[in-house]
This record gives sequence, C-alpha cells and structure tokens, in this order.
Amino acid sequence: MNTKREMAELLAVKNRILIFPHVHMDGDALGTGAGLCCALRKLGKEAYILIEDEIGDNLQFIDDGFCVRIEDGETPDAVFEKYLGKKADLCIMVDCGSPDRFEKRKEVFFAGEVTGCIDHHGTSKPIADYNFIDAGAAACAEIMYDVLRELEDVTGADIIDKQIADALFSGIMTDTGCFVYSNTTIHTHEVAIELMKKGVDSSAISANIYESDSFAKIRLNGMAVDAMRVFADGQAAITIVTQDMLKECGAVMNDAEGVVDTLRSIKGVEIAVFLKELAENEIKVSMRAKSYANVAVIASEFGGGGHIRAAGCTLRMPAEEALKTMISVVTEALGTQTKPE
Repeated sequence: MNTKREMAELLAVKNRILIFPHVHMDGDALGTGAGLCCALRKLGKEAYILIEDEIGDNLQFIDDGFCVRIEDGETPDAVFEKYLGKKADLCIMVDCGSPDRFEKRKEVFFAGEVTGCIDHHGTSKPIADYNFIDAGAAACAEIMYDVLRELEDVTGADIIDKQIADALFSGIMTDTGCFVYSNTTIHTHEVAIELMKKGVDSSAISANIYESDSFAKIRLNGMAVDAMRVFADGQAAITIVTQDMLKECGAVMNDAEGVVDTLRSIKGVEIAVFLKELAENEIKVSMRAKSYANVAVIASEFGGGGHIRAAGCTLRMPAEEALKTMISVVTEALGTQTKPE
C-alpha cells in the first residue's frame, strides 16, 4: 500500500490522466473525481473523468467540463487519442477499488501506462500499480483533500481553490449524510472546515443536491416506496426499481439515489435493501445498516463489498429471484448478528 505522499508524487509527474469513478456516480464519486481533475488541470495537465452513464440532475453542478463519455465498442487507443492525443500515462480509479464497478471502461483502465486507486472501502484490494485505501475515511473526497494538500507541498503550487473545495465538500456531505452518519470523524469535520475557508457555501451545495429533484425522480421514488416490503419482524425493508418503472416515470437510474436511505429511516428497520434492475438478469444491490448490522459481510457472499454500514453487490438473476434471495440472506443475517443492549 502506498502513502498519500507517494500518491501525490505520482500525480505530480504524470501529465495525461484519466479518472475512473464507479458507475451510477454518487456525490462522493463525482466530487472526488471533479476535485482531482480540476487540480490536475490547474497544474497544466491533460485530465478527464471517463464515464459510461448519465450524471444525476442534482449532481450536474459539480461537473464543469470534466466528464467525457466512452462510446459502445470504443477501443482504449480511440479513447486515448480522442481525449488525450496519445496514451494515458495514468489511469486512476476513485471511490471504488475494483474495475468491475466500471465494466465498460475496464479495458481502458488497464491500457494506461500506470494504474492507480484512491478509495475508502474496507473490502477494496490494492490491485492497481499505486494504491491508497483508507477504510477509516468517511468519504473518498476526504482522502482526496489530504492527497491534494500533499500535492501542493510537492509542487509548491496553491491548488485547492473554491471550485475544488465545492466538489470535495459535496462528496463529503453526501457520503456522511450531511455529517450525521457514524462514519463521520473529527478529521471529517476538520477537512470540512478547511474547505469552507476556501469559500464553500454549504447551503447552496445542499440545495443543489437535496432540493432540486425532478418530477420524474419524485414519481420514481414514490413508486419504489409503494413497492417496499418490510420483513424480518420489521427489522428490514426492501424495494426495487425496474427498467419498466424507469420508462413509466421518464426517469434514469440515478434518479433512484436516496431510496435506500428512505428505507433505512423507517423506525425499527436496521437493514435497508435497494435493488436496481440495470438489465435483464443484472440486479445491483445496495444495503445500508442503521446501527449494528454488518452489511459488508452480506455483500461479500455475492462477491460484493463496501463498508460495515453501507455495502453492495451484483446479482445475476431475474428481479423477483433477487428479491427472494436478499430477503432470505438478510433475515438469516439479522438472526445471527447480535443487537446491542
């Protein structure tokens, strides 16, 4: 495992960089990527965030020409030529520890001269050439702030400005649930304070993220709640968003972000399970625990991972079978995980 200093030194010497967040970017994935991309451009480097899906309406304010899209069937050489003019000398993933979380871009990632990873998921493995994974960090954006401070020291440049601070603050805000989740630490607040010193308007960011929902998103969230099932004697709740639901609402899958937190907010519910039908027989599972359950253990049974209180996996099966499977394993887990007195 590398240090933050070593990651900063790597960024300092590379000049053509592609950044790889996970699919269905949340605020932390996009905020971390945007903060890094903006910093690299300030240093005169060619840098882009390579994506394969849509950015949620409530997060589009973070992107300022940073994100570019890979087309179906596009080769690594074509991607490099289109955006960088020549081969990337660094491909770095952020807020994820496995290229399986960006399947359409995986080949491009490994085609770079050097690969890197900056992440905060405890189940991530150091599979890149350079890796910094800190499971104790509340958000990947929190780590990125520290790395960019190191980069300032390495280069002697004043890098972190208001735009970068806005992006990183957005990532921290979303991954800590506005600083109330149990992953929030003293250092998280210290970083937030330093970002606010750069001019961050937390109220404006909060309004962008949480108070700018489209009618399609509200309708989709209502349908997801209607489809909810409560089980395990009220200790768990599960729902699904299908492709048919998306079509009926005129929504995209990113509009479903936040549904799992709605389920977790129900009194008595310890584990919330949210299923997304990405395609036929491809179900993305997101799980959240409220206070004591370890959902990372559940996710690992299906090749997934994440944090103790927030984890996910992918099931290759029909939607209804996926619902039954998750109800079964979560019920069993709640029966074996001891609730604290």
